[in-house]
Amino acid sequence: MATKKTVTSKRLEVKKKTEIPRSELGRAIPILLYRRIALTFVILVTVSLIVVLYLSTMQAVIRVQAVSEEVEADFFVRTTEIATSDSEVQGEVQSGTLEKTKIFTPTGTSQTEVEYQAVGEVTITNEMSSAQPLVATTRLLSPDGMLFRLKKGVTVPAKGSVKAEVYADQKGASGNIAPTTFTIPGLSPAKQKLVYAKSDVAFIGGVQYKSVLSQEEIDQAVESLKAEILEDAKSILRSETEKTYDGETFFVDIIKKEINAKAGDEVGVFNVTLSVEISGVFYDNTALTKIIEKKLYEGIEQGKEFVDLGASERKIIVEQVNVKQGIVRLHVIQVGRAIPSRVNQAFHVGRFVGMSESEVRELLVKEGLAENVKVQFFPFWVRTIPQLKDHVYIEIQ
Repeated sequence: MATKKTVTSKRLEVKKKTEIPRSELGRAIPILLYRRIALTFVILVTVSLIVVLYLSTMQAVIRVQAVSEEVEADFFVRTTEIATSDSEVQGEVQSGTLEKTKIFTPTGTSQTEVEYQAVGEVTITNEMSSAQPLVATTRLLSPDGMLFRLKKGVTVPAKGSVKAEVYADQKGASGNIAPTTFTIPGLSPAKQKLVYAKSDVAFIGGVQYKSVLSQEEIDQAVESLKAEILEDAKSILRSETEKTYDGETFFVDIIKKEINAKAGDEVGVFNVTLSVEISGVFYDNTALTKIIEKKLYEGIEQGKEFVDLGASERKIIVEQVNVKQGIVRLHVIQVGRAIPSRVNQAFHVGRFVGMSESEVRELLVKEGLAENVKVQFFPFWVRTIPQLKDHVYIEIQ
């Protein structure tokens, strides 16, 4: 009979995995690693900040001393009662004739001294109760013994006085005396106390200097007198205009010229007499200015702008005058000065990216746009134009 064996089973004990507490895990990571991570983060942030600051602050200012060019407006315009086109402005003309004589002194370096009799004016006073006649050449004696004579005879009224011209008895500088009192030696001693003369202005002319008169001096004298006559006529002509105008110009035509000496003569003084006809043209200068500016802008190239329209140097020349019709033909010349503008394609900042100051200068000078170029960089270590175009500025002078 079979024997039944009993097998005893053994239970194996399985050990469960023990979970490590978080507090102990944290202590397992080295503190040094945290420090390295933090330091790396700080460095990255700092570098990023520096890069941002650098890119946001770097800039270049290009200062261009631009080449200027002349733009000329040269045309003719008429003054009329009613202007209807760009070739006309409202205006009127007034005309008149004036004559004047003036004495001039030569200014030549080679002078000759010539003695003459000094002349002057005295006031003769009579304190007597009766008139006192004095004939021509009556003597007048100064306190220092200088003798003068009356040029013309006079009668000095009782208790009155008269003015009279006198001349020195002798030629020379001794007759040039200061204001003084004169006695009349031809009268009795008693009358000399009651009839006497006084001068208020120094006597002159005892010595004169003559120079050889040149044609240049004659021409200068004529122009000087012509200018004086013009100034005298301006106010007269202005007062005759029917309206008030903000523009005016004048035309002077010499119709008679007389000079009492010629080039090469040795003279102390010379006289010039001029008779001139003067035309005053009065016009609407505001309207004329608009016409001029229009013509100037028509002549300027694209990409350029005016820095001076040249109004201060405007030239207006009277070409023809018709006083009866009130029409004057004027030749107008005005020259403006233009330079390349900021919107000129030559100044597009993209052209200069990556260039140094010398390269920018060489480029613009070679193209005839600039006389000189200076570039200011920021920060100071930057030496080329930044890639960021909005950080590049151009100033045109």
